[in-house]
Amino acid sequence: DRSRHMNPLKFLMFISAVYAFLFIYFDIQGAESDMYDGVTDSATGKMLDDQFIKCQSIINVISLPFLSLTTWIFFGPAKMYYGEHLLLNAYLTGFSLFFGILLFPISLMHTGTWWVDANDYLVMLLVFIWCTRTYYGLFYSTSTLNLLFALLKTIAIIVLLAIWQYITSPFVITLKLLIFGD
Repeated sequence: DRSRHMNPLKFLMFISAVYAFLFIYFDIQGAESDMYDGVTDSATGKMLDDQFIKCQSIINVISLPFLSLTTWIFFGPAKMYYGEHLLLNAYLTGFSLFFGILLFPISLMHTGTWWVDANDYLVMLLVFIWCTRTYYGLFYSTSTLNLLFALLKTIAIIVLLAIWQYITSPFVITLKLLIFGD
C-alpha cells in the first residue's frame, strides 16, 4: 500500500535536487580523480572527473530506466512488473542520494581531499547493503543460499550500472555544460 508513502518519483526528484544543489553550490570536489584518465585527452578527462560529482544526481535519475530493466531481468518479471521495478529503484536511488546528503557535512569540511572519496565509498557500501537486503526480502524466501543469490545479483547489477554510468556520464556532463555552463 503506497498510498501512505511519498510518491517515489517525487521523492527521487526532491532528493536529487537537494543533492545537486549542495554539491554544486558548495563546489564539493574529491581528491584528484583519474576515472577518465587515459580514455580521452588529459584536459577533457580532468574536466569529466571534476564534473562527475556535480552531475551524480542527474546521472542517477537518467540511469533509473536502465537500472529497473536490469533488476527486472535479474529477478524475474514473474514477481513484479517493470513499472514496479521502476518505483522500487526510484526509492533505492533516492535513498542512495539521501545517504550522500547525510554525509555531506564531512564532504563540506574536507572538500578537495580523500575524505570526499571515502564518503563516496561509504555511500556505495550503504547502498550495496540496502539493495541486497531489499532485493533479498522482496524476491527470495529466507535461506542462506538465497541470500547468496541476492548478493551475487546485486553485485552484478551494480557493476552493470557502473559501466552504464561510466559510458553515459560524458554525454550527461557535456549536455549540462552546454545548457548551464560551468
